[in-house]
Parts: sequence; C-alpha cells; structure tokens
Amino acid sequence: MEGDKKGAKVQKLTRNEVLLVNIGSLSTGGRVLATKADLAKISLTNPVCTEVNEKIALSRRVEKHWRLIGWGQIRGGDTIEPSTTSGTPIAP
Repeated sequence: MEGDKKGAKVQKLTRNEVLLVNIGSLSTGGRVLATKADLAKISLTNPVCTEVNEKIALSRRVEKHWRLIGWGQIRGGDTIEPSTTSGTPIAP
C-alpha cells in the first residue's frame, strides 16, 4: 500500500453513483439521485430505521474496496409502514 494516497482529493458525488451508506450500525447501498451545493438525495436499496440529524458515513468503491469519502447528516426521508416478508402490515 502506498502512503502518498493518504491525502487524495475526493471527487464530488455524481448522479446515479452507487455508494455504501452507513447509518448508525447499519450499512446499505444507495444511489445518488441528485446533488445541489452540499446536499445529496440518495435512494437506499433497503429501508433503514433512523432519525433526522443522525450522522451517516459515505463510502465509494475504489479498486474493489470500499473507501470512506465523507460523512453527513440525515435531513429528511420517507416514512414507511412496517410489514412482514409476506407483505402483511404489522399491527401496532
């Protein structure tokens, strides 16, 4: 491993880029839908239970390895109804 890669510049997120998103102790894939200034809208491959303002880590695939490229905070999202694997809603 080369030590001079330590300070490599991180490229900005691009539309349709696939990322690894770590939210708390959970990891899931995500696709960048849009970016604007310092905000990015990311569609997750699996739903994740989280709260607004929770910190997240973003990783990018570099030479077959996931590399940490930055962090951020949850600014908003969609609320979904929990259900079983058969699609039956779970009663409260």
